[in-house]
Order: sequence, then C-alpha cells, then structure tokens
Amino acid sequence: MDDESSRHPVVLANLRPYLAYLFITGPLVFITLPFAAFSEWRKRGFTIILALWLVSFFADVLLFFNYSTTVNWRYFLTGLPGLAPLGAQWVLAVTGRLVGTPRRAFIVCLSVVAAIAIVFSFVLRPVSFEFIERRAMSKQYRHRLENLPSDAVMISGSQTIAVTYWAAIGVGKWKTIGTGGGWPGNQLFEVVDNYFTQGQRVFIDSDPRWWVPCGWQRDEIPVIVKLEDHFRFRKVTDMIFELRPASDETARDKPDLKRLLPENRPEDMKKCQSSRF
Repeated sequence: MDDESSRHPVVLANLRPYLAYLFITGPLVFITLPFAAFSEWRKRGFTIILALWLVSFFADVLLFFNYSTTVNWRYFLTGLPGLAPLGAQWVLAVTGRLVGTPRRAFIVCLSVVAAIAIVFSFVLRPVSFEFIERRAMSKQYRHRLENLPSDAVMISGSQTIAVTYWAAIGVGKWKTIGTGGGWPGNQLFEVVDNYFTQGQRVFIDSDPRWWVPCGWQRDEIPVIVKLEDHFRFRKVTDMIFELRPASDETARDKPDLKRLLPENRPEDMKKCQSSRF
C-alpha cells in the first residue's frame, strides 16, 4: 500500500474526480449533502437518522485519503445507504412545501429519479458497456489459458482477475503478477527472475484490451514495455508471449510492447478522456 500510495499520491487535485464520482453514485443524495443534516439538527436535534447520516458521511470523507478512490467510484457506495434516508426525508419535505401534499411530493421525486436515471444511462452507457464487456471476457479467458502450462505465471493486465478465478476453482494452478494493488512496479524484472530461478515459466498477454492507457495501468504500461530490454520472448499465440532469460538465444520473437503505450493509442486515449468528469 505504501508503494501504491507513492504512485497515486493524495493531493487536492483529486478533489475533482472525488466529487464527480460521489455525484455519480447518488445524484440526489449528493445534492442534499449541504442541507439535509443541518436542517435535521435545527428542527429535531441529534436524532438516530442524523447519527446514521454522520457516520456514513465521514466514512465517505475518509475515502478522499485513500489513493484508489480517484479511479474507483464504487467506493462511495460505502456511505450511500446511510446518507439516503435523511436525504430522501429532506427532499420530500422541501418538495412537499412546493407542491402541497406528501403524495404529490413523492410522485415528483420519483419522476426526478427516473429522469436522472435515463440521462445517466445515455451519458455513462459507452463507458459502462465497455467496462462490462471487458469483465464478461473473463469468462472466455479460460480458453487462452488452455494453451499454456497449468502452472504458468501470467502477466495479464486487467484479466488478472480471470486467471485468479480459474485457478481458484481448480481449472489450473496458474499464478499472476498482478495489476493495481498487486503491481510490483520497477521490481517487476526482479520478480520475473525469481520465478525463473524457481523453474517456473512466465508469460505475458500483450492484448491491448487488457492494458487500458488510463487509471492504474497508465503507470504500469511503461514498465511492461521495458520488459523487452531485460528479457527475450517466444511467441505462443498472436498476443501471448513467453518471457525467457536474456541468455536464451532461441527466443527471437518480438512482442512489440511499445504499441501499448498511451502515445501510440490515440483512440483509446480519447475513450479515457471521455470517461472522466
């Protein structure tokens, strides 16, 4: 975690994505944040629903100091269930004063929620669909692994989770050099050498779909590219290459890992920029 924190420092610039992701997880709840708690305290004092709100609010505030919050909006679901009741109560009360009755206020609020859901479905659909599609590919990733030794060590980018899953249910005994929190950084070359020393074979899946040039992997890809300076490669499939020691003269294939760099993928970089708020 110390290594990850140094690569993704907590700075004030993180406030923008922090607030954007908090808004995405619950737009109406986000809008009520400045008003709901103060209104409850002024009218009724320290109530149970206010206590629940405070615990949940500070749980989300603490997320600002977590290095991974700026790339994972799902973390804000932590406090959302506790923020929603007081927020809903405040929205219904304010709307009720405007439209006259609680029943009308409820209908108006439901309509607003539905409208926001429809708008978000269009705005976020390209991003969410691509994410879901990539995760769905994990199911098919087993077929790629069938071409490799059952105890292979895999560098598979975002499909690390697929390798871990299929190994965990007993399909194979694969190991991974992970991404994100499990990424060894510049120690990657030493990790690979250690596996060689143990007599294990290491493979990399160079499919660009598993190496997205934004988020965590933006900083990981340059290290991946440097593998070509430390090792030789033997082609297994179009995208999968076996890493070999630099002394192995029989391994002469070129994986062309430079094609994974962000500057060589303008279309993917556009997608990254459009997915940020």
